[in-house]
Amino acid sequence: MLLLKRAQDVVAEPVYQPSSRSQQALRSSEWLVLGGTPGVSTLAWHADPALSCDGVLLAGTVSAAQVAAAIEVMPDPAVPVADFAGNIGIRNDFSGDSLDEQSLAAVRLRFAPILRRLGEVPFRAAHEDRDSILTLRLAYSRASPIEAHFAPNSPTVIQYPLLGGAALQRAGLEGLAFMDVLHRRHFMRLHACERCASNRLLAFEACRDCGSSDLADEAIIHHYRCGSQAPESNFIRGNSLVCPKCRRNLKHFGMDYGKPGTISHCRNCGASSPEPDPRFTCLDCATTIDGHRAIATDWFHYDLTDGGMEALRTGRLPNSISRPEPESEPAAQSLREFQLLASAAYRSGRKFGCSFTVARLTPTNLLELRRRHGVAQVDRALQMASSAFARALSENEFVTVAASTLLIGFPDTGVADAAPLITQVRAAVAGAMDPQIDFDIAFKEGDEAMELLGRF
Repeated sequence: MLLLKRAQDVVAEPVYQPSSRSQQALRSSEWLVLGGTPGVSTLAWHADPALSCDGVLLAGTVSAAQVAAAIEVMPDPAVPVADFAGNIGIRNDFSGDSLDEQSLAAVRLRFAPILRRLGEVPFRAAHEDRDSILTLRLAYSRASPIEAHFAPNSPTVIQYPLLGGAALQRAGLEGLAFMDVLHRRHFMRLHACERCASNRLLAFEACRDCGSSDLADEAIIHHYRCGSQAPESNFIRGNSLVCPKCRRNLKHFGMDYGKPGTISHCRNCGASSPEPDPRFTCLDCATTIDGHRAIATDWFHYDLTDGGMEALRTGRLPNSISRPEPESEPAAQSLREFQLLASAAYRSGRKFGCSFTVARLTPTNLLELRRRHGVAQVDRALQMASSAFARALSENEFVTVAASTLLIGFPDTGVADAAPLITQVRAAVAGAMDPQIDFDIAFKEGDEAMELLGRF
């Protein structure tokens, strides 16, 4: 049912610029209602997302997919949302128990500054940049940074309430930060399960020998006379302390023996060690992970920059960087250039349904080479390797060195096609390195590729 407002009401309300899909849509100021029928007889509303509106009222249960489909066709997808059904995973600017005249008045009061700021900068965006411009628009219109919050029930453990269930989450936010339209502030470093990528990990200490967490801290006893040093449980014989090495009774603390510290003792296998191993158990798939192998990811808050405001006004994200001229000598990129190129390739892949892959080449013999040849010579070898890869690959791929790791970007290429390319050029690159560096190669595609770049 479509209820139209009176003409005098229309004149006084703000008008939004509709998308090309809704050029013929009504320009009246109404509410978009999803999830049911409002019980307010004086409310002017419609249920067509393609029509302009002052805001969205969620009158009943609505799925995140339904909201995403509506946002896809709304003339201004950043209009405020009021939720009266306790929907989960959907952004909202107002929450209420019931939709009536009183709550509607509170909604109008809450929405007024948001609508004013939205009216100052009309919404415009190319289809492929719609999610990105929406993210910037939400931060601007709510006069708020895009803040990370803990979400214990989510596998990521961290979510961005301002964005709700929007597709553009950490990977997309990092891409916008690479383009300087967002400025990031560190929030938290989390570790992820190597099997299912969940961040819901339980940390514990484990025995280095058997992996059991059944540990006890014991005092170390040092027998001065024979030099024996072991956990206190090894000395206990009934009510006495007896040295397990020389069999003498220890009677006087400070004279016969001392306690120089503590040690971790495993009650499962009997092994002892100065420090147990840190480990994680994934709460989602029950995989146990060595603490040193868990994937670390930094999460950030994001603030809108001057570049972000310019993108909002023009409806266009800034160009990444200019690629080298075809006749110039191929060379490795700086990390900054690599991130910008990767962000552009990622966005292009989303637009045309193509893959974007990053290959990570991690040296496996780096410590040994640095010990034998020195840090400077090994770093030069890494730079030579990156330049050799750049020359051996096509002009579409790009290479950088970051934290003693080689990164190679493959636009419009999936892992299945990128892996053979790496294999083909490794032989040519080997001759350009002195000393020789051995690499362990891993591939990340799409969102995971952008997540990887966010760690550098």
